[in-house]
Amino acid sequence: MVLLHGLSRISYDFETMKAVLRQKFPHATIVALKSVNKDLNKKGNVWYSPPSVMLSIKKQAELAYEEIKTLIGRDKHVVLVGHSQGGLRAFTLIKEYGAVLKREVGITIDQLITIGTPWKGAPVMDHFKNPKWVTEKLDQEKNILEKIQKGYRRDLFKHIFKNYAGIAEKMPSLAKYLYNHTNGFKRRKKHMSGADDLSPSSDFIRYVASGIKELGVPVTAIAGVLNFSEFFPLSSSVTAEDLLKLNHTYAELIGGTEHDMLLPVDTQLAEGLDKKDFECIKIYESCHGNKVGIPVKKDIPECNNEQVIQKVVACIEKTFYSTTEIEKDITERE
Repeated sequence: MVLLHGLSRISYDFETMKAVLRQKFPHATIVALKSVNKDLNKKGNVWYSPPSVMLSIKKQAELAYEEIKTLIGRDKHVVLVGHSQGGLRAFTLIKEYGAVLKREVGITIDQLITIGTPWKGAPVMDHFKNPKWVTEKLDQEKNILEKIQKGYRRDLFKHIFKNYAGIAEKMPSLAKYLYNHTNGFKRRKKHMSGADDLSPSSDFIRYVASGIKELGVPVTAIAGVLNFSEFFPLSSSVTAEDLLKLNHTYAELIGGTEHDMLLPVDTQLAEGLDKKDFECIKIYESCHGNKVGIPVKKDIPECNNEQVIQKVVACIEKTFYSTTEIEKDITERE
């Protein structure tokens, strides 16, 4: 089982899932790839961008291919599990290197499971083109956001823009110009190919759309769904009406009424794309990552969510075991 983390994330995201997988499948090799991990020692360095941001997803897939050859060994059957951008990295790995892995080392990729993956791109990436619009939208609900937590409006802005937050907040017109005229903030003198690939209008997303039907490997796409009404409790200051209004505005920002606080469900499930052997699953009260401007409870992020993990387990069992084999394995372990 090979696990691939998301944009600007690390392999440690899968520690909770790995623990469950080890228990369920004690004879399996389980690895979380590290080739595009961000360097935690450079946290806070505004000029640092991790490999998952810097490198194109096709280049990331090449690194994953080399890492798998080193870690997995020969003549193995493999399931890939990708979170967010990691799902697209896994898709590309299958398209570009699936046949090569089988020919070179006898590795067969039997299944792809994606969690919160933007198959049609991430609409939030296009906010970089117009940060002023995002600012205006958030300012509409500033009073509600400040009632939830002092300074939360700014924290939520940073959540949406991440590494681009500073210039987008202070100089939105300049940020818009830089994005539109310098191919994604090249002001940093670095090319943000991995991030740029996630734009719904990118060449990479067109590559995904044209190749998803002929992937040749069954796909299970798991989509998280969450909103502010589920995330924040009601109080004397924050009313149900407040949260309903905030949900509506935030849905406009994210690009869909149903979302996991970062990606619409329709992109997580590749809705509207011509696809084949593609199962779609929604998991409610599951958040894209460990923050929505502020930290979330540890069991809400998609990689830690119990329901998500159990769906991953069920998908793997369905792929590698018959019902009789599952029952026999459980009996033996008991």
